[in-house]
Amino acid sequence: MYRSITSFVCALSLSSIAQAEEAKPNTIDHAGLIQAWDQASFERGQTIYDNLCINCHGADGKTPSLPVARAFGTGELKFGGDPYAMFRTLTNGNGLMGPQTWMTPSERYDVIHYIREKFMKPLRPSYKALTPEYIAGLPKAEAAPATNN
Repeated sequence: MYRSITSFVCALSLSSIAQAEEAKPNTIDHAGLIQAWDQASFERGQTIYDNLCINCHGADGKTPSLPVARAFGTGELKFGGDPYAMFRTLTNGNGLMGPQTWMTPSERYDVIHYIREKFMKPLRPSYKALTPEYIAGLPKAEAAPATNN
């Protein structure tokens, strides 16, 4: 009986947390962060990749250091290779890679920019350049609700 009650309370708590996360407004300007990509964001992304991502994903885009990690230059990405899909994968995690929410949204997009330009663009025939239609279709940022203190 105690286990049943404990399981129910835990399930209810997790459900409430998930609903609260879904209810949060999107305060990230995805289009703005992507449109701001430049050489400086590429270099910031390279620094993060070289200090962390390289340990599992490898240095050449073809041979991951960890056999179960994605090779960004070959094959398809499980959840999509467009910037927003990659952002969601970094944010939510996948497999052995946990959520990378220690990075700011800007830092996550810097790493994505580096991966797309360094590995995907030169090595993948399926690489797609970003179009104005793609940018326009990204989730729009909403203002965070005011708090009453």
